[in-house]
Amino acid sequence: MFRLKNDFENVKNIVDKIAGIKTAIKKKLGELKEIHADLIKTNDSKKIFLICLESFHFQYKAMNFELDNLQRNFLLITNRAFCDYSSLYGLLQKMFDDYKIDIPTASVHPVYNDLDPYCEYKIEDINLVHDNAVELITCLICKLRESEITVNKYKVKSKSGIRIANFINTLEYDNNILRDQIELYVNYCDFFQSTQNKYFNKLLEKIKALQDDIDEDIQFHETQLDIDEDEANGDEANGDQTVSQWTANPLIITHPVHYEASGSEASGSEPSGSEPKDPSGANPLTDMNWGIAFEDLGKEDEDEESESKSSINKKKNKKNKK
Repeated sequence: MFRLKNDFENVKNIVDKIAGIKTAIKKKLGELKEIHADLIKTNDSKKIFLICLESFHFQYKAMNFELDNLQRNFLLITNRAFCDYSSLYGLLQKMFDDYKIDIPTASVHPVYNDLDPYCEYKIEDINLVHDNAVELITCLICKLRESEITVNKYKVKSKSGIRIANFINTLEYDNNILRDQIELYVNYCDFFQSTQNKYFNKLLEKIKALQDDIDEDIQFHETQLDIDEDEANGDEANGDQTVSQWTANPLIITHPVHYEASGSEASGSEPSGSEPKDPSGANPLTDMNWGIAFEDLGKEDEDEESESKSSINKKKNKKNKK
């Protein structure tokens, strides 16, 4: 009986792993759903935006569809497991009635519903009906041992000349039937556990593959912008921050002010100590050329005009001297 319980513990461990992976996938899909809802809410001004977001919605639906299929497969297997142990318990219960044995007091497990093959039974319910069936098998083993002891006592008495050989033969025959039935039901239980182990292991591999696919496609990360904004606003980190880059306000970046190159830059020569130009010919984005005020441009024009006027006056003065 210890072997049966130990084998069932292995099945329970596989079910627990499946439940843990399902929880992780549901959490990530829930985050995807929140991101989609936020994008729809903030970009509903034009219909074209909503149409473009349909691909994202389909991505979520495809992942959720695969998870739903695995969930139905999980419900089918767990339902069958409860059905197997419930049927075994019914057979054992009938044996107790035939042998006039009182069924030991045990926790009552739920009744199996034949009409709903996808009815969800918790692992606790499956564990309960399994333990009840194993307990009945244990009671039958105890009954067999008592009957064997009784037969041995009758054999001793038959040596005194009492003619009870046929009675002893019948008791041994009855014990052999009980022994075979116990062995049969133990084999039933072994078969149920080995079958469930295979089904749940295959399901575990499938749900792991789904989790790997989702993790490969969707990789949440928190950007430095999100961290800086959280520190500036003094917000406390509550729950999972993996989708904060989608819900935070977008950063607005202005374009640099473009201007025409002059002097040595126009001729193609680079002054010493200046920043190297980009191979494409565009000026590098440095602090020196990142936007020039229009007032400074105006002052440069006035300086050039005053210099030209002073040169004209000098020429006039030279002519007057001549």
